[in-house]
Amino acid sequence: MKNKTLIVILFISLILLAGTFLVCPTPTDVCLRYDELSVFLILFSAPVFLLSLILLFLREEIFRSWKHFAYWWLPISAFFIMLAPSTDRGSFDFGMGFDREAVTWFFAVLFFLISLILIIYKSIKLRGK
Repeated sequence: MKNKTLIVILFISLILLAGTFLVCPTPTDVCLRYDELSVFLILFSAPVFLLSLILLFLREEIFRSWKHFAYWWLPISAFFIMLAPSTDRGSFDFGMGFDREAVTWFFAVLFFLISLILIIYKSIKLRGK
């Protein structure tokens, strides 16, 4: 079951990643309108693809714990990304550069790092069993 699910996740993340780059290889008028969506797709598809590729070679218990983490992390991060202002207006965030793109970068990098820590921790924990 793990392999089927991971292959589907790999395929979907690869399609999203490649599709975003194919549609918007350069900043054209169409791509600028969908810039926030394309940044979100790229920044979350790339880590999901890499992590799924790693998890393909690890035990199912590690995959299940990562899947449980990803199921609650991705909707929560999407919620906070939607709440962030589109541009740095300086009102809500006091001009500190926390626009939607910065929040997307923050949550994507945090997702990748926490996922790696979780995978390493579970691998070490299960190695003794």
